[in-house]
Amino acid sequence: GKPKKEEKPMMWETFLESKKVETTNPAWRHSKQVYNSDKFKEKVEYMFASIDTNGVGFLEKHEFMFMVDGLRGRMHHFLRNTRALYFTQSQDEVLPSDQEFVLSDDFKDSLVVAIQDQLFTWRMTSHAWAVDKDLFENLVTLIFCSTVYLIMTDEEKSLKDVPVAVEFYLLMSSEGMCVPVEAALIKSASRSSDGDLDSMANSLFCKAIFSLHMICPPQSLTYVDETVMEVSGEEEEEGQ
Repeated sequence: GKPKKEEKPMMWETFLESKKVETTNPAWRHSKQVYNSDKFKEKVEYMFASIDTNGVGFLEKHEFMFMVDGLRGRMHHFLRNTRALYFTQSQDEVLPSDQEFVLSDDFKDSLVVAIQDQLFTWRMTSHAWAVDKDLFENLVTLIFCSTVYLIMTDEEKSLKDVPVAVEFYLLMSSEGMCVPVEAALIKSASRSSDGDLDSMANSLFCKAIFSLHMICPPQSLTYVDETVMEVSGEEEEEGQ
């Protein structure tokens, strides 16, 4: 038979390689587990279909930007009941607070430039985009992986030695992409919905077209044993 064609590495793999993250690092194993899962692919496929307003199987620039501009994230340090395992107890101890975040303008601008320069070089003039489902999934993994990496390796602090829960979500108003959901409304609804995405979406008269919740292991190899418990029941069954 013909030799099997070697698959190109996914963008998340290329990103972690550029950061010198070894394949033995828990961050690499976790990324592979998440981004190669059928559940992740199904979620991205649904998001793609939701913003492919013409149903042509390709996203134009404004459709892709709806995702990038509208994507929201939440994170909190996942302490379980073993706070003493990670933190030295002291009178003035301040535990990390939960945070909400969006993609920065600098990141979005650089992403757009890279897409236009590297992926559409055959069009030398201003052009309509044509991002297919596979490329979209690849770009989504890059966005998530680089965001999580930044969270877990904050340059102003040391590597985080506790698991961190990170959630990404994208809301769409009942009137579609033409009416963006205001960031201020999301913020106020988020505070009043106990963190439940469905109730938040209902209060804003919109729907969640994407949500992904992950428990991200510490980047330090010395803590790999502490992350074993963080997989879901489904993942445990798959691993047996």
